[in-house]
Amino acid sequence: MISVTPIPLSSKHKDGIPLDNGYYALTKDHPLYSSVYYEAHRSEYEEYFGKQGTRSIGLSILDHSEVKGHLRDPDPAKRMQALFCRIDCMAVSADLKNAPALMHDKVLVAMSKTFEAIEYLKDIDMRMGQLWKDHQVRSDEYKWLAAAQASLRTIAGEVKKYLLGLDKEIYEDDPVLQQAYHRAVEQHYDPFNPKFPVQRDFGSNAIAFAGIDVGSTAERDHLTARLNVLPLFFAVADYFGEEQGSSFATSAVEKLLKSFGGAIHNPIKLVEAFSMLPFKSIYNPEKDVEKKIDDGIEYQQHYVTHVHFEFEIAPRGKRSQLIKRMKKLLPSLIIMRDLLRSDFDSERMKSMLAKFADDTKNDAISESIQKEDLDGATEHFLIQHFTLPE
Repeated sequence: MISVTPIPLSSKHKDGIPLDNGYYALTKDHPLYSSVYYEAHRSEYEEYFGKQGTRSIGLSILDHSEVKGHLRDPDPAKRMQALFCRIDCMAVSADLKNAPALMHDKVLVAMSKTFEAIEYLKDIDMRMGQLWKDHQVRSDEYKWLAAAQASLRTIAGEVKKYLLGLDKEIYEDDPVLQQAYHRAVEQHYDPFNPKFPVQRDFGSNAIAFAGIDVGSTAERDHLTARLNVLPLFFAVADYFGEEQGSSFATSAVEKLLKSFGGAIHNPIKLVEAFSMLPFKSIYNPEKDVEKKIDDGIEYQQHYVTHVHFEFEIAPRGKRSQLIKRMKKLLPSLIIMRDLLRSDFDSERMKSMLAKFADDTKNDAISESIQKEDLDGATEHFLIQHFTLPE
């Protein structure tokens, strides 16, 4: 088990700005969306909590994005606010916070493919720009890059169409949610700027909430939160490469620690530390996180809230379909990275694709190679590599 005890390091609301005095500009979007639900059910809240209690709930909803206050505050409204913000900031794992669509393996695979395609496009655009400056637009490399660029742009667009078509599968018997999902993807998912949703959704699905113990004294609150590190955590770290993969896999943990004042300085080291966790363990202070990660995480205690996180490897269970899909893609992912090496060599690339065609029985690639058509072979390879789940 790895244990972490962070503190809040900043407090943007410490000046005590009244929530009903121009405060709305300081809030994030999602508290505002939550307040719409609150307003729609205001009469029900007033029936149970009265007008003053309902107002306290509304203000707590708007100001729940930072840990503040004390669970034993004599003011009931402030106690409620302290509870709301701790609950919200603790709920970063998919099992607590994500909509079903953001936990669906087909959605996650599709998003990962879009992200991958756009990362390749960035590299291709940069290389084409340099060849243009070097007056090499008639070169075989420029021609090949342009063909790959066109294919990848088409693939990114196709992914959005694919996501739109999953509404009925994800929300089988709920036409209202089907419509809401369709509208959300249509309006807010940009296949050419997919990094944030990929990082957020893979990170939140990589850990699971296992429980929390809450205690409080007159001086401070004591929270001990337990989280399970899921097999997907390591699959994400491998699939997206050391730097990006570690950042994606630890994104939810990073948000969790940040909410309570911690900071992950080196996601790669955190992944390494989690990989050393046993499947079953008892907390041992001598094996705390600072023993395993040099400058990997920053944390201290705080005079108001003492938060302690304990991480364990999740018990073995049914193998994730998402992990199966990701591991199946790894061989062609390696070839894709080799194709985009900076040392353009058409013979090397054709040889590589020919072997892949033999291994996967892809006749279209084989035929293109026989015709000395590297562009066509690459296009058929991309089609196979970026094939979406049925």
